Amino acid sequence: MNKILLTILLSSCYMHLFSQTLMFRHNPEHNYPGVKSSAGVYDQLKWKINCFAPVRSTPLIVNDKLITGTTRGELLNISSATGRTNWKINLGKAINSSAAYMNGSLYVADNTPSLYSINLADGKIKWKCPLGKDKSYEWKYDYFSSSPVLYKNNVYIGSADGNVYCIDQAKGTVKWRFSTKGIVRATPSIYNDVLYIGDTEGYFFAINAITGKLTWTFNTEGVNFDNVKEGFDRKAILSTAVIHDKKIFFGSRDGFHYCLDAVNGKETWKNNHDVSWVITTPYIVDTFVIVASSDARFIQAVSTRTGKEIWRSATDGPVWSSALVINNIVYAASFNGTFYAVDLYTGKKISSFHAQGKIHSSPTLAGDRIYFGSDDGYIYALSARPRSSFKEQVRYVFFQPGLNVYFKNGIDTRVKNYLQDAGYATIDSAKLTNLFQQPVSNSVIVFATNYMPRNVLTGDENSLLKKFLNQGNKIIVLGNNPMIYELDSATHQVSGLNFSWFRSIDIAVPYNDLRMMKGTYAAFPNAKGIELGLPSFWTANHSLPFDQVNICLGVDENGLCSSWIKNFKNNGQFIQLWLNQETDLELGFILKVTGTDIK
Repeated sequence: MNKILLTILLSSCYMHLFSQTLMFRHNPEHNYPGVKSSAGVYDQLKWKINCFAPVRSTPLIVNDKLITGTTRGELLNISSATGRTNWKINLGKAINSSAAYMNGSLYVADNTPSLYSINLADGKIKWKCPLGKDKSYEWKYDYFSSSPVLYKNNVYIGSADGNVYCIDQAKGTVKWRFSTKGIVRATPSIYNDVLYIGDTEGYFFAINAITGKLTWTFNTEGVNFDNVKEGFDRKAILSTAVIHDKKIFFGSRDGFHYCLDAVNGKETWKNNHDVSWVITTPYIVDTFVIVASSDARFIQAVSTRTGKEIWRSATDGPVWSSALVINNIVYAASFNGTFYAVDLYTGKKISSFHAQGKIHSSPTLAGDRIYFGSDDGYIYALSARPRSSFKEQVRYVFFQPGLNVYFKNGIDTRVKNYLQDAGYATIDSAKLTNLFQQPVSNSVIVFATNYMPRNVLTGDENSLLKKFLNQGNKIIVLGNNPMIYELDSATHQVSGLNFSWFRSIDIAVPYNDLRMMKGTYAAFPNAKGIELGLPSFWTANHSLPFDQVNICLGVDENGLCSSWIKNFKNNGQFIQLWLNQETDLELGFILKVTGTDIK
């Protein structure tokens, strides 16, 4: 009886797997509604796997298998639970489109361009269908390729040869092709036997999905632009259309987000992004359309009915990754590797996670995890924690013009500008002192100017600095500990070093002289530091014994702790990091440390 029951259960699972039809945004209309989950906010790293090449395609999850491609041309089948690779094959050219799945077969395109049918179980190619020869396209920056869409036993896909293809799903033979006026990077959308898609010349087409005959054409504003005169592409439609309530929603490089009538192609409304490209695929939930902007750097919610803006939320870089909505939280990612969690109704930032490279890949949810790829070569799996535990973090960068005691070549200004662009408020000495006197919590201050005013240090146990930390705030310093510098009141130049101020953060001071500096030594991140994205090495002074810190992030060549964290009450932390004094370095790890709950 048990064997019979087991056979029935296995057969049921097998039939369920084979009956699934999966693709980008789950269906041909790409209008999968806001996802519900029992979890909270997804910003906790569960695992990451190195694919050794940028990952720009959106992961496809088939039961417990994650399918994605890389710019190296490898297609990977990975365990979504553990991140271990089940199999991988090399198709030879970059895979920047997302896979589709049905009846045990994967459908994926590479940049040859060709479409493949591949067996899910072992990665063996069933058939290959060439998609013509690439047309010349000088205005590229097109990191995505058209992805396959499954509809009525056919596979639909656009190509760089300028055609939209209908291909027999079982045989891999072309049933029809439709010639556009440019090349096609967008993914087809299909509703009621009509296929909708745009090309790189600004034309948007409605095509009969059964016959391949044109139904109607809509000219975007981009048709009227001359790219040569503009100096950049203001024509191409790379955004995949979403069909909702007999309306079509898509963005364009002409700087507009469009809504058309799906029946006749007439414009319902358009939302102006003031020249900034709208590349992302819209996400529709309730009466909200979620899109994002490229150089204008924001995530936006508009009304499905009017196109009127409801809110916009600034980002730290251009956004090309398409959004995902779960439990009324919008997830979207930027060129700076920041993965945002934003409230659907207000646009307020809830939390963030930081990868080490651009994020072009769009996030997808399966089970209790979100998955996406990055240009740093990794695929990330994020788990959630309860939203009730979140209080919005307030972020500041301390910068005092004309006061430079550590950094050279304008590194302090670069740090200030970088963090200011990422949404940090800039404060000077007066504002810093005032902030330290307030009953605030869950704030973080990064010191771009490597100096700490004396008035926040006096009093040791009762100092304003100690009070600020014990209220549950963070201080992040990026060079020699800023509290040690004594300045000449007239010249504002360093007149001496005073290590006794270390007592303000509960660090022992056996000597108040250069023995505390110990010399300048090479240091390297440990496992925790690597996880946080710290530089591969740095040189630093005044490393500390392990018993003087709570968390060590990096160790110098003498075995002392060079980068470290000192814990205070209510989750307050003093964090010592290191930047090169003179060199223009990658600063993304500062954002990651800022937004991570380090324990």
